[in-house]
Amino acid sequence: MVSLRDAVGRQRRPPVRRAHLVGLLVGTLLVLSGCGQAALAGAGSSSTPTPTPTASASATNAPPAPLKIVALGDSVTAGNNCGCTLFPQLYAQDLTRVRGVPSTAVNLGVNGQDSAGLLAMLTDGSSSADRAVAAANVVVITIGANDFGSRHDDVTSGSCTGGCLRDTTEHMAAEVTRIVARVHALRSNRATAVLITGYWNVFEDGQVAQRLFPGVGLAATAELTQQVNQALRQVAARTKAAYVDLYDAFKGPDTDGDDTPLLADDGDHPNAQGHALIAKRLLAEGLPGLDRG
Repeated sequence: MVSLRDAVGRQRRPPVRRAHLVGLLVGTLLVLSGCGQAALAGAGSSSTPTPTPTASASATNAPPAPLKIVALGDSVTAGNNCGCTLFPQLYAQDLTRVRGVPSTAVNLGVNGQDSAGLLAMLTDGSSSADRAVAAANVVVITIGANDFGSRHDDVTSGSCTGGCLRDTTEHMAAEVTRIVARVHALRSNRATAVLITGYWNVFEDGQVAQRLFPGVGLAATAELTQQVNQALRQVAARTKAAYVDLYDAFKGPDTDGDDTPLLADDGDHPNAQGHALIAKRLLAEGLPGLDRG
């Protein structure tokens, strides 16, 4: 006798129709195909992420850095006998106006300063000059005339002419070279515009000099001034500084060779008009070394 369980266990399952199997396969394929296409579509439609701006791109859009000027030098820089706005401040004002960036000036000129004294000031750890130069990206140097102060009477009388002060000139040039090197060391060789000015005269000039000195003394003074300026020009070329010619500026066609209107009553230092002219010449020189940096 066959039990009920056995009877049930032997029952055959109803046959699956072929058409039904085909439908299942087709449906599966369609689903798989749809997923693949969706995946491909998703990959194709994904947009490329916007690149993060690079540092150089950000720097391009950054505002220009402020210009910080330090003026180093002698009584010309210090503004002896002027009682006016001095050329470092005028120069800063002109840079602000022309370049459109804030520009400030620190005047470290010292009456009677010579090249050795300026170098010592920049190497004295207790001086604030080294910190001021380290923070400045524009440095103006006017130095050298006082290196010849002890021979003033010999030159202006005409007893010292030609190459009688060649050794002093060479020593002065070597000191100025060291000054420029010290500036770059204090700046840690960051981009810096260094401008070295010449002189219209290392001693008195204009009508004051014509009244005080004989013709041979005037000629000797003019000759020494040219030698000093040439030495300063060479220092600027060697150190990649800019040489700012003040001789032609003071004695050019605008003055017909007589710079009296640009000088104070002592005939030695620039007056307000002279300081304005110096600032103008500095501005015209540009900022080599800084613009390249």
